[in-house]
Formats: sequence, structure tokens, C-alpha cells
Amino acid sequence: MTEIQKEEKSIQKEEIGSTYLEERQTFIFDTIKKAISIAEKGIEYDNEQDYRLSLEEYKKVEEALKSIQDELTGNSRVRVTELLTLYGNRIKEILPVVTTNTGGNIKANSLKQVISKQDFKYTFKPVTERILQEEQSQITEKPKQNIHRPFHIMRILLKSIYDGTMLTVSVRIPNEIFFQSETSLLAINDKLDTCNILIENFMRIKNNRDISETSDCLKDLVSLTQQLNVIQNSLARILPFIPEVMGKEKKKSTRFKSFRNKKRGKIPTTVEYIEAITHVIQNSQFLDTWISYYESKEVIHKENLLKELTKVSSFLDQVFLNFVLRDLATLLETHLVKTQLNFFKL
Repeated sequence: MTEIQKEEKSIQKEEIGSTYLEERQTFIFDTIKKAISIAEKGIEYDNEQDYRLSLEEYKKVEEALKSIQDELTGNSRVRVTELLTLYGNRIKEILPVVTTNTGGNIKANSLKQVISKQDFKYTFKPVTERILQEEQSQITEKPKQNIHRPFHIMRILLKSIYDGTMLTVSVRIPNEIFFQSETSLLAINDKLDTCNILIENFMRIKNNRDISETSDCLKDLVSLTQQLNVIQNSLARILPFIPEVMGKEKKKSTRFKSFRNKKRGKIPTTVEYIEAITHVIQNSQFLDTWISYYESKEVIHKENLLKELTKVSSFLDQVFLNFVLRDLATLLETHLVKTQLNFFKL
């Protein structure tokens, strides 16, 4: 393969990564705009007391917002979560009326209005329009408590991957650094395997547990932290900068062992690795919500829940972000070298 062909191939791979992010960002904004349109129809039906139709529209809004919730950051994520609560409550109010009446359009005059129609009319559209602006320009405030720190850093990292991030007034991380095809990253197979295990575990808990089911949530978190300890010790043998967990979990988990022992095919591309990182970040953010919830509420097992969540936060900080940010430094260094070489060609 000639040098020109290699360069063309490298450019193609980087374009694939950039295209993926552009399409994803477009999808997020289009989804929010679609939700605005659907919500307006729902509000009209609601005002006319056509509750069967308004229920259908509100469910569409809820589905649309849930599909992008984990990809939003900072204040935008908080506002979408608030809107999901708002529309979720409205659905719960309307549902009994729809299910206990028959006929075409439900026109119930005695529905108890916990949330006023005015709230719906004047809250949804301005808030979602601000989301479109804030997602392009703002980063969340630095959290005061260390337990929230890894989630804050991951949100910044995700924003950087999507469209670049201003870390400070003068320092910007461009998103193109994440999609350099000719960069060699240490133990990328093992890191990708770790990401896949995290995604699987986070999705399982997120999709099957309600935050109020404290006993079941605690069982899931205990199981998760045990798994994370095993993964951390396995990675500590490969990556010297990962601290080993002192304790019982010395034996490799079956899941991680099967990854390590399977026949390796081709080395994963940077694009595949970065895509896995984005999925870890997206699917882990519900844990930050859990932490805030349990910190602010008096619930059964509160102390133990926060203890296990602290362990998860520590793993994300000392293990996941440890190797991800080191790889970011490698990618940034490679990008600077390429930029310098291209500059001297001018």
C-alpha cells in the first residue's frame, strides 16, 4: 500500500467517526424538536379534554425524551429529566380517566388537575429551546462532592467527543482527536472488553430497577461492585497505573475471563473503542441521579446504598477514567504531532 493510499484510508476512518457524531448530534436535536411539536398537539387535546388523544401524544413525548436523556449533559439533562417527570405525572393523571371510560374521545370534566394546563403550555417549549442552545455552549458546574466528580468528568468527555469542549477559557479539546486511525493504544482489547461489561451491567440495572426499590437496588449494586473489584484486579495486572483492590475478589469473573481467553481477531479501531466509551458514559449517568436521590431522601438502606454507589464512583474514577484520560493524552499528543507535520508542509 502506497503512502497516498494509507493517507486516504486514514482520512476515510476519521470521516466515519466524525460522521457518526454529527448524525448522533443531529438526531438529538431533531428528537427534541419533534418532542416540542408532539407536545403542542398533546396540550391542545388536553385543553379540549380529549384525554385519549392527549395521552397518546404525551406517551410519544415521553418515549422521545427517554431515547436521548442519557446523551444530554449538564442543565439540559436536568431539564429533560424534569420534563419527563412532568409528563409522566400527567400520564398517570389521565390514564385512569381513559381506562374507566368508553367511547371515542374521552371528555372527562371531573379530572383532578394536579399540574395545571398553563404549566404545560408555557413550560415545555421555552425549556426545550434553551436545551438546544445550552447543549452547544455550556458545561455543568463542578460538583462539590467527590462522589459526583467522575460523572461530571464523563459528561464533559462525552461533550468533547460529540462536538469538542472548552475545558477552560483558553483550552479546547477538539473532537477530531478521538478518531485518529493510526494511533496505537495500550491494551485496547482489554479496555474494550471492560467497556462492554460495564455497558451490559449498567443497562441491566437501569432498565430493570426503579430507584424506589431500595432493597433490590442494593442487591444489584452489591453484585455490581463485586464484579467491578474483579475487573479492577484483572486490569491491574495489565496496566500498572491501575491500583489493585485489596480484599476477597482475587479470582477472575467468568465474564471477564471469557473475554480474556477468547481468540482475538483484528485489533479494535479507535472509532470502535471511542464508541464503546460513549455508551459507558451514557448508560452510567443514571447512577449519578441515584446518588443525588438517595442523598436527599430518607429511604431504607440509605447508608448502604450510598456506600455501594461510592464504590462504583471510585471504580469509574480510578479505573475507567484513569485509562480513558491516559488514552486521551496519547491521542492529543498524536494529534499535535500530525498538526505540526502538516504545518511544516505548508
